[in-house]
Amino acid sequence: MPFCYVFTVPTPLSSIAITDDDPDDRELLREAWRECGIAHPLTYFLNGAELLAGLRAQAGGADAAESLPALVLLDLNMPVMDGFQALIEIRRDPRLQHLPVVILSTSHAERDRIRSLQLGANAFFSKPTDFSSLLELLRHLRDTWLATAPPRRT
Repeated sequence: MPFCYVFTVPTPLSSIAITDDDPDDRELLREAWRECGIAHPLTYFLNGAELLAGLRAQAGGADAAESLPALVLLDLNMPVMDGFQALIEIRRDPRLQHLPVVILSTSHAERDRIRSLQLGANAFFSKPTDFSSLLELLRHLRDTWLATAPPRRT
């Protein structure tokens, strides 16, 4: 069997897409990412419709593989389009369905966790109530989702 070598051209760090309508939660996440030393740029969306528009625009470009985020963090309860509907649309779109999507919600309801996973979420986490727990969760996400698919660097 022949060997195949893949050479990639270095590109910038992949982004992390965060979809959350709460400005306080977005700011807390921004501070926690910084504290964890995660260098990936963060892209914020206020609802599922904005997220889908952004992802589809990135997927339609010539450098789609490099411009799509390395990870999507998705809240469930948002106006316009909630996280469940956004997740359904991501999993239906062949250009987006490979993206790792982690639900990060205020919900502690088992039915929301089960539904999220059934719809194709890679993981479900309830938002921590204190900063140290949030740091622990983000380190876990970094080690699980960003370490397994190394970021593209310049």
